Amino acid sequence: MPLALDPDDDLAEIAGLPNLLSALPVRAITRRGEVPHRQSDGLDVEDFQNAPNAPEQFAIMQARMLEQYGAREDRLQSVRVDITQINDDGDVRALITGTAIDGSAVVAEAVV
Repeated sequence: MPLALDPDDDLAEIAGLPNLLSALPVRAITRRGEVPHRQSDGLDVEDFQNAPNAPEQFAIMQARMLEQYGAREDRLQSVRVDITQINDDGDVRALITGTAIDGSAVVAEAVV
């Protein structure tokens, strides 16, 4: 989900489900400790750069994402993360699905 813009092309203020859908992919590309008030947020995707494109690496990435979204995202009541390689360069797609605490379906995607 792209960042929301207002009519002046500035970042728009969003809340609720749109905020959650925007936050999930951003967290996937955030380095741990990068957000001062949420030091444990972030995937540390650079740990996977130049690593082998192997199922073991994808499993580690998936586990980290589940820890990010399942353990620390209080706006979700359930979450699933599916990792697939999308090209020969090693880019992967993380499909994040689940249920928000209000019962809304959540579907977000991050390419890392």
